Amino acid sequence: MQDLLKNSAIHKFGGPVNSPKDCQVLSRQIAARTGRKVSPTTLRRFFGLLPSSSAFSTYVLDSIAIYSGSRDFNSFCLQQQVPGGFSEVKHGEFIDEIREITDYTLQSIFRRSLTGFQHTIPRKAFNEQLNSFLESSQCIYPVIAPGGYGKSTALAHWVRIQREKHLCLFCPATIISSLLDPKVQAYKSLQLNLSSLGNVINLFLADKQLNASRKLLIIIDALDELSPDSAKLQELVDFMLDAVSKYGSDQKVRIVLSIRESVWHAHLDSRFDNVKSGICYEYIDSLRESGFINQYLLSNTEIREIISNVNRSEKTPFIYECIP
Repeated sequence: MQDLLKNSAIHKFGGPVNSPKDCQVLSRQIAARTGRKVSPTTLRRFFGLLPSSSAFSTYVLDSIAIYSGSRDFNSFCLQQQVPGGFSEVKHGEFIDEIREITDYTLQSIFRRSLTGFQHTIPRKAFNEQLNSFLESSQCIYPVIAPGGYGKSTALAHWVRIQREKHLCLFCPATIISSLLDPKVQAYKSLQLNLSSLGNVINLFLADKQLNASRKLLIIIDALDELSPDSAKLQELVDFMLDAVSKYGSDQKVRIVLSIRESVWHAHLDSRFDNVKSGICYEYIDSLRESGFINQYLLSNTEIREIISNVNRSEKTPFIYECIP
C-alpha cells in the first residue's frame, strides 16, 4: 500500500521524486498544503533514495496521504480497496478534464486537415458500424487501415456526435500512455490519472445519475505511434484488456482504437487472437488491393460530396482517383 501512496504523491507532485532536491521541494509543498512537517531526509528514505530498515510512523504516512488528497493514511487505503472510493474527487472536475482532453484532440485533428476540416465529411457506413458496436455486448473495436485512409478524421466526426450522448475520452495513444505513468503528466494542469484502472472508470460508474443512459467511451487514436516502444504499446494493450475484463459486464465501458494495418499485424493481431470470438471486439474482415482494412471505403455519394466541397473552380479540377 505504501507503493501506491508513493505513486499518488508523485502524481500530486507532478513529476518523479528521484533526487535530494526533489525531496526538499516536496517537503516544502507538504508543509504549505497540510501544515505538517516531513523532513527531506525522511522523504528520501520513503522514496528509496536512502536505505531504511525501520517502518515509517503514522504521522509521516498520514502527512503524505493528506498531501495526496486523502483525510489520512487509513482513508487512502480504503480508497484503494473499495470500488467507487474516489469520492474526494469532484465529478464535475473529472468530467471537465475529460472534455478538455477530447477538445484538445479534436482541435489537433482540425488543424492537421490538409483542405480544412470543414471540407471533410462524416462517414455514414463507418458511423453506423461503430454505433452498432456500442449496442453490442463487445467492448473493444479496432479501426484498422493503412496510413492516409482518414482514420483520425472519421473518428473525429463520430466523436463530435457521440459526445452529446456519452462521456468521450478521445486521446492520442502517446498521451494516453503518459497518463498511465504516474511519473509523467501530459497535462500539468489536470489531475486525470490512469495509472490505476479504477481512477476514471470507477468515478464514472459510481455516479448512477450521470451514467444512467450514458457510456464511457475511450477512443485511442494512432496506436501505431507507440510501435517504436514495444513496452509502452504492450502496457496500453494490457490496460485495455484489463478494463474490459473487469468492467465489460457492466455494458458501460467501450474502447475504440485506431491503428495502421502494418502495426496491427506486427504487434497486436496475435495478442488479440484469444479474444476474437469472445466479448472483447468485433470487426469485419476485409481485404483490399492495399491490404487489410476494416474501415469502409468512400462511397460514390461521399466522393461526390467531397468534390463539391473542395472543387470550387473549374480551372483547378479536383483529382479524386487517388482517394481510397
